[in-house]
Amino acid sequence: MRQYDSQILHSPSDLVRYLGCTHATTLDLAKLRNPDNAPAQAEGDAMGDLVQQAGLAHEENYRAQLAGQGGLVEIPGDGSLATRARLTREAMEGGASAIFQAAFLQPPWSGFADFLIRVEEPSGLGEWSYEPVDTKLARSAKASHIVQLGLYARLIAAIQGRSPRRVHVQLGDGRRESFRLVDFDKVLGAAITRYLNFVDAGAGDTSPEPCNACGLCPWRNHCSEVREAEDHLSRVCGIGKPQIEKLRAGGVTTVAQLAALPDDARIPRMAPATLDKLRAQARLQLPRWQGGTP
Repeated sequence: MRQYDSQILHSPSDLVRYLGCTHATTLDLAKLRNPDNAPAQAEGDAMGDLVQQAGLAHEENYRAQLAGQGGLVEIPGDGSLATRARLTREAMEGGASAIFQAAFLQPPWSGFADFLIRVEEPSGLGEWSYEPVDTKLARSAKASHIVQLGLYARLIAAIQGRSPRRVHVQLGDGRRESFRLVDFDKVLGAAITRYLNFVDAGAGDTSPEPCNACGLCPWRNHCSEVREAEDHLSRVCGIGKPQIEKLRAGGVTTVAQLAALPDDARIPRMAPATLDKLRAQARLQLPRWQGGTP
């Protein structure tokens, strides 16, 4: 998400982040509109740096492989977004066999695809067209990979006059997984509409609920501090999201309230044994947070 000529440009990564956690998008938008008052973002760690380096090495190995086959066009990374997008279009129109670091500028979207691969299927460019390939270290493709590639496919379609038939993930073990765009394009379109409507409405009223996206999110430290200040139920070890929802529906919204719940209290649709376990856990943790001995 970035400001560009008085408008917001979105990237495939922004859409992936929204699908993983709407609150992250709320914070991204707040930072864009008022960077001086935005919370601090988490710094990278050693493990993240190692993963990034391994990912770049995998990308470079695949780039070298394509370069060895001849006809690879590399888009320079030091120009403006508009210049890089123009060079990408020219490479596509020229029929390059592959394009590295393809850039797109089609407001409200922009992005950088790892690779575009030429396929011998006619399009508005001529007797050829292009399909996107992303290099990923994973052993199998993930939904987030397909979302990104699907958006690249739409940006490619706007240039070549037809949608790519497939999108591809070049995996860390050298295998390639391919997916037909027609199989998920409608779902992707609905997700895009939800995301843009969400941002246009100001991102709404969201809260830092723990989710699978937290581990790599730059807002993870800020959200953790908010949950601690609010005495969020997720701080109880072993608790799950469905149990949190049931407790909230029963009027229990903090760890302190859970710990203070009478032994004979009951929560609708929650097994008594489950409630006993969670309440006992809260009663163990709360005194420790308040300065007690382990």
